[in-house]
Amino acid sequence: MDRQTSVKAFEKYFTRKIAFHKESYTGNTSISEPFVTISRETGAGGIQFGELLVQYLNGNDTSRRNNWKSFERNLLEQVTHEHNLPAEMAKYIPEKKISEMQDVLEQLFFLHPSEESMIRKASNTILHLAMLGNVILIGRGANIITRHLTGGVHIRLIDTLERKIKNIQDIFSISKSEAAKFIREEDKGRKLYIKKFFSSDIEDPSLYSLVINLSLISTHDAIQLVGEEIIRKRKR
Repeated sequence: MDRQTSVKAFEKYFTRKIAFHKESYTGNTSISEPFVTISRETGAGGIQFGELLVQYLNGNDTSRRNNWKSFERNLLEQVTHEHNLPAEMAKYIPEKKISEMQDVLEQLFFLHPSEESMIRKASNTILHLAMLGNVILIGRGANIITRHLTGGVHIRLIDTLERKIKNIQDIFSISKSEAAKFIREEDKGRKLYIKKFFSSDIEDPSLYSLVINLSLISTHDAIQLVGEEIIRKRKR
C-alpha cells in the first residue's frame, strides 16, 4: 500500500472512530478499548506482523465497534503533520483524561526541553490514538508513551541475526554484508532514540507485555497468541 493510500485509509478510520466517540461521549467517562504497541529488532518483521495482526483481529475480534488499523512510524509522522489530530480527538475524550496524558508527556520530555516539536506532536497523537483504541502502533516509543493506559498490550519482536539478515536482503535486494550493516545502524539508531527521548533501554523486557522470539515461535502462532490476549482483554 502506498503512502497516499495509507493516509486515505487512516482518514476513514479516524472518521469512524470520532463518530463513535461523539455518539458515546458523556463528558466524564472514557471509552476503554484495547490497543497494541510493537517494538522490534530491525529485520524482525514488525510492520508485516502489525498488518497480519490487523487481519486477525478484524476477522476474530467480533466485539469491536470499528476495524483495527496499524500505524508505523513514517505514516504516523505524515498523518500527524497533515492533520490537526489531537485537537480534533480531544473533543471527545474527557478533560480529566486529556490532563493525565499531558502530564505523561511533560514527564517524558522534562529532561529534554529543546527537542523538535514533531516528536512531541507524534507522542501526543500516539496517546490519543491509543485512547481511541483498536490501533496497532509500531515504533516511536509507543509502549513507553502509553504505559499508563490500561488497554495496551506491548509487544517486542526479536529474531536471530541470520534470519533478520535474510529478511532485509529480501526486502531491499542487497548483499549479506550490506544487510548486516543496515541492521546494526538501524538498531543503534532506535536504541539511541529511546535512550535520548525516553531515558529507557529499548531492550529492557520490563517495558513489554510479551517479548516474542520469532525464531522459536512461528509468526502465525505469535499472531494468534497476541490476538487472543487482545480479545480476552476486551472481554475483561
